Parts: sequence; C-alpha cells; structure tokens
Amino acid sequence: NDYAQFSFPGIGYREGDIHIFNMYNIQVNHIDIPTGSSAKEHAVWNGTNDDGKPLPQGLYLWIIESNGEIMCEGTTVIAR
Repeated sequence: NDYAQFSFPGIGYREGDIHIFNMYNIQVNHIDIPTGSSAKEHAVWNGTNDDGKPLPQGLYLWIIESNGEIMCEGTTVIAR
C-alpha cells in the first residue's frame, strides 16, 4: 500500500484531526479533515512528516480527534 486510509464515525459531517506519532511520542504529522464530500480524500497519510519528507520504516501511532473527543486510535507500519 502506498498510503493509509483513515475513517471515523461521522466523517464528512464532523471535522476531524489525525495526529500521527513516532515511537518516541513525537508528533510527526497532523492532518486536518474537513466536513463535506472531500473528507475521505483528506483522511490519508502517505508516510511523510509535516514537511512532506519520507519517514523511516517503523511503527507509528495515530489518534483521530473530533470536537475535542478521541474518536479512534491505532497503529500503522511503514515498510519500504
């Protein structure tokens, strides 16, 4: 897979934020999810940091937040 696709209850109707952290608990990427039909297009991560640079292989933690509430959380792996 070239990217991770995220979803949460109410996507498209609620704004959301995806926070991605490395194993040192440092946030490496933040993705804003708008409301509307383009929400799913925005809810993807291609393994880069906030500057668009590829991150090293490894395990990453993610949290999806909407209106101050954690909607979902999990892990994903970058393997190149």
